[in-house]
Amino acid sequence: MVRTGAIILTLFLSPLCFAEDNTTTDILTKEITDLSAAIRLHPNDPQAYRDRAEAFHQRGKEWSSLSYGGKLPCDAYKEDYRRAIADYTQAMRLEPGDTIDYQERATLYLALSDYKKAIADCTEALRIQPGNEKAYQIRLIAYRNQRDYDRAIADCTA
Repeated sequence: MVRTGAIILTLFLSPLCFAEDNTTTDILTKEITDLSAAIRLHPNDPQAYRDRAEAFHQRGKEWSSLSYGGKLPCDAYKEDYRRAIADYTQAMRLEPGDTIDYQERATLYLALSDYKKAIADCTEALRIQPGNEKAYQIRLIAYRNQRDYDRAIADCTA
């Protein structure tokens, strides 16, 4: 559950996150606020968690693209990615077996360089749905980033 003021605090988490045109992040912040209200009303709705996770993910992408003078990256995106992971996890608890939740969470773990968790999520998605190409692709990238080239090649040919 998002605590009061947590989103505002996150907006100012890093002085590197200021941008002249923050319209997209403003829209996503409002969407996150609205979805948080919907979750408070319907805490057992997995789709609400998925939607908020996607909004956190998109806002994180926006913030990760911001930089101060093009030299230093904005780190606020990491908190949004962690919140998206938590929301996908909750959606998975409420509605187990959705491979897309595993894939999306794996993508976030990949962005945070947590390759072991990304691989675990992709492996679970493949257990649920053998032949899932997206899960193979994400897992391949995670293996490659870990320099486990044999497994990466195995996923290429799977």
